[in-house]
Amino acid sequence: MKVVLLALSLLFALPFPAAADEIEEGKKLYKFICADNCHQIPDPEMLNAKQWKLVINKMQKRMAHKGMEPINDTDANLIYLYLEKNARK
Repeated sequence: MKVVLLALSLLFALPFPAAADEIEEGKKLYKFICADNCHQIPDPEMLNAKQWKLVINKMQKRMAHKGMEPINDTDANLIYLYLEKNARK
């Protein structure tokens, strides 16, 4: 029983890979929210996944500071999944 519980807890601790439709939705949001509404978007390969996470958090704060509606957490996560998938390794 302990082995089964340990195996299940390890299974749920592992990150699940993002589905292709989530990646595609993140790509669309990245282009729409970032490029169409604010600025030129950089190539995802310019930064690694950890750096992209910091950039997204910074952009959410910057938008709020400028009185813009920040990227909601769901959209930010989808954008991050796209950037993470295509980030510099």
